[in-house]
Amino acid sequence: MGMKSPAKKKEIVKRSRPTDAELGKIDSNNGDAGKIISDLTAGHKSIEYEARDIALYDIRVNADNEIFRQADTQEDIVQLAEDIQRNGLMHNLVVFPQEENGKTVYVLLSGERRYRAIEYLEKRGDATWNTIKNCNVITTSLSENEKKVLLYSANLQVRGGFADEQIRRKAVAEFVVCLQNEPFNMTEKDAKKAIKEVSATTAKQIDRDFRIEEKLDKELLRLLDNKFLTRMECESYITLEAEEQHKIAQCYLLLSAVDVSNCDTDARERLLQECNSIHYDFIRAIDRARKTNEPDERDERLETAFAECENAIRLLQNRVGEYRDAVSRHDTEKAEEIAKDVARDQEAKRVEPMPESLDPQALTDATVAVSFGADDISETDGKTELTLTVYDYDIYDMVDIAQLAVGDTIVVDGKDMVVTSREDENGFVTINGGLEQGGVDLTSDDSGVYYAVGLDDTKSYHELGKVTVPVAEGFVLTDNADPEHPDETYAAADLAELAASEPGFTANNTLATIEHGKLTVLVRSYTP
Repeated sequence: MGMKSPAKKKEIVKRSRPTDAELGKIDSNNGDAGKIISDLTAGHKSIEYEARDIALYDIRVNADNEIFRQADTQEDIVQLAEDIQRNGLMHNLVVFPQEENGKTVYVLLSGERRYRAIEYLEKRGDATWNTIKNCNVITTSLSENEKKVLLYSANLQVRGGFADEQIRRKAVAEFVVCLQNEPFNMTEKDAKKAIKEVSATTAKQIDRDFRIEEKLDKELLRLLDNKFLTRMECESYITLEAEEQHKIAQCYLLLSAVDVSNCDTDARERLLQECNSIHYDFIRAIDRARKTNEPDERDERLETAFAECENAIRLLQNRVGEYRDAVSRHDTEKAEEIAKDVARDQEAKRVEPMPESLDPQALTDATVAVSFGADDISETDGKTELTLTVYDYDIYDMVDIAQLAVGDTIVVDGKDMVVTSREDENGFVTINGGLEQGGVDLTSDDSGVYYAVGLDDTKSYHELGKVTVPVAEGFVLTDNADPEHPDETYAAADLAELAASEPGFTANNTLATIEHGKLTVLVRSYTP
């Protein structure tokens, strides 16, 4: 999707068909988003709008914006207000007229954060903002669903990379429903494609959001929304059968019902510590069962995990009851004894990468990250051979990362890193301030493991060794290094010329597929 030059400012009174750039005003002047909106509406009607000055007290927030509103803090609004006060309103509000008690008011389609910032300035005594100038008023009659689509398009384009995955996940799920309704009548597939094009979030992340909403047990989904479960563990649960997910949910409902709210601070911390221990033990047990190939053994491990978790919860519930009984009898000594006995001793942990499983000298059937140059291509008996440098990256058990806390140690690139801080945001675990501050940034993939990422979310590869492999007949290189010309295909005869030119073939952009000991496929990706 190419970037468009911003349209020059000019007085707009009325038009029958806005340009892409003008429609982009609906989305903070983003031309690409404007094109999406244009494409959505062009098939059934043209949109007319006017520029109007509107009194602040005549503008209303949109009820459909509630899901996005949750992402805004008062601090965000104040910062935006200060920016508007310094620089003025850079992007116009987009509204539609509505009758209210016999008078016309204007409901926001885009710009609620800007409106709330202006409202803050006005309440602080800045009369400059009693009237908001040059609001874009949509005069074309729109259905409620059309209005909602415009609003969601604007929000997902500008704010699609939400730190709160729940907001993003619920928003894209609702947007799919809207695009399948009148007058758009898209298929589910086409609706999802349109959302990927309009959202600032990556297509991969949106696909993961859809999977969570569609495949996760509804009770597990509710526990995720309530922050009792993490996104990380829920992504591993969606690989299980519906009945298995339901049993997992029942265990977590039992655990979430353990009430320690009336305990004193020390006892509450110890009891919560034991709740967490039960939780993580259960995650690990489920993960071991999930990765078992033998169906009977897998089922047995799952049943054992359910039984052990339920037993541990009931024991904890009994101890909480005993603690409360002791408190009610004013038996302080007994209450303290119970609280101390409940929680397991927690020593500082040392988290290491999972054992290396890739052997460069035994690549009979594998897809691996590689690098090579023009000098690594040779001919033997009329057949092309390629010497590949093979790479892998460290992966960490998701339970280990879930439990990683300040004071623990994580091994990164073979070196110990003592954890002094930890932040979890938008699918990333940031240790010690992240890469820019000498720490590390971790994220997960669809298999549930965690790995370190560098700039532009590249994996932190390390070299394993070299291997020389023959190039198979029918070998194909699929080249996506130039985003303007994706899916270009080449044969073995083209390798030397491509390897001698930029961007070359590196671990971060090249995957090699080896089948029966021969190189069959190379895929080179675009990297920023």
